Amino acid sequence: MHARPVRRRAVRHLFAGLALLLLLLAGGEAALRLFTPAERFLDPETDAYWQARLRTRLAAGQPGPADIVYDARLGWRMTPDYRAPGIAHDARGYRRTMPPTGAGGDTILALGDSFTYGLGVDDGETFASRLAELTGRPVVNAGVTAHGVDQSLLLWEGEGAALRPRTVVFGYAVDKFHVNALSVRDLPKPYFQRDPRDGRFHLRNQPVPTLAEAAARGLLGDDRRPRLLGLLDWARRRIEGRLGQLDLDRLEARAVLSDYLLTRLHDSVQAHGARLLITFIGSCEDGPANRWIEGEVMAFCRRQGYDCLDLAAAMRGPDRGRYYGDNCHYSPAGHRLAAERIAAALR
Repeated sequence: MHARPVRRRAVRHLFAGLALLLLLLAGGEAALRLFTPAERFLDPETDAYWQARLRTRLAAGQPGPADIVYDARLGWRMTPDYRAPGIAHDARGYRRTMPPTGAGGDTILALGDSFTYGLGVDDGETFASRLAELTGRPVVNAGVTAHGVDQSLLLWEGEGAALRPRTVVFGYAVDKFHVNALSVRDLPKPYFQRDPRDGRFHLRNQPVPTLAEAAARGLLGDDRRPRLLGLLDWARRRIEGRLGQLDLDRLEARAVLSDYLLTRLHDSVQAHGARLLITFIGSCEDGPANRWIEGEVMAFCRRQGYDCLDLAAAMRGPDRGRYYGDNCHYSPAGHRLAAERIAAALR
């Protein structure tokens, strides 16, 4: 005779528990949205992360870095005629090498990202400047911070080839393996997308929209995904990272894109009568994923017979800490060693 009241109490307790759980989840979601930026728990190797960063920047009214400017073909480039302590750009936005040099003759053209540019060191400390000293040849430093391999390729095709260098040194920083697959990074960028029907790669985002245009056209995504799900996904990635587990499907798909970009760059440089040296640049973080990418890029170079130099391997060992600064980029010692190894490879 007491079964029905007991069942009613059980149902009330169940609904009360569910209501409390929903309240806690809602409170947690609200707290995460209030106290964490939209990109906090997203994967930095995806568009979603960089779209969220750009939305955060726009919402805060934060201007972009003064040393880069929008470019309709490349997405962005270094600001022409920019000046800061220890830093000078020429009229094209290329960084000054020491001693100052122009194009022509035995010119070496350095392509790449912030490692090539020399983020965090003075003009005379970049490996481009050191290389000019060691070889006695003019060196043009066309490195652009955050550029992917795709953007370096487009810079070469659009303007680098016209400089008629004798040698092109391309710095392939390990994280650019992932940047190649993105449509946004520090700003919207061009990218190559493979057509599943014929396997060919096609250039997208041309002309590259400005940040304001990308926001107006809904190209920066939205913030609808629950932050709690993002937190769970972040925790999963952390655990997998500590266990050394790799997302091989993603890595192998991006290896196909990397192979295409390197082949196109190599063939274009060779068609212009120049020599290409691909230098693989590691990171201060030397985890399993970075080692996998390093092995993949170097193995591709060997299969194709390309001229490649593994600077990541050269900077391992007990002195590793000397070669990277607090910003995880080359220190002056890192640039010096890179220049010495490149000069030796060019000889």
